[in-house]
Amino acid sequence: MGHRKFNDVVGDIGAARRVRIDTIKEAARADAVAFNLAELRRHRQLTQMGLAERLERAQASTSAMETADDNLLSTVRSVLESMVADSNSSQYSTTNGSLSPPDNDQHAGDN
Repeated sequence: MGHRKFNDVVGDIGAARRVRIDTIKEAARADAVAFNLAELRRHRQLTQMGLAERLERAQASTSAMETADDNLLSTVRSVLESMVADSNSSQYSTTNGSLSPPDNDQHAGDN
């Protein structure tokens, strides 16, 4: 059996199915952007060198993490924790070993 074209295998895709496929693709792209370590680092106004210093790693290691497609969850967590470690204005804090939203009552007098 020879090679077949994709369109020959799946046939014509109807308009409703095309909309559903495009919606799923857009959601997947949004998820990919949401978990892009480089974007998070830039949002926190950190350089690769600054993040590397917080992580006690080389700058090249930070670059490799940002371009990797298969970071371990523990790696992502350590990066996120280092980004919020010394920021009083961060939206998240580490409590009992987990990343959680700040307690609003705790910061009520800070304004």
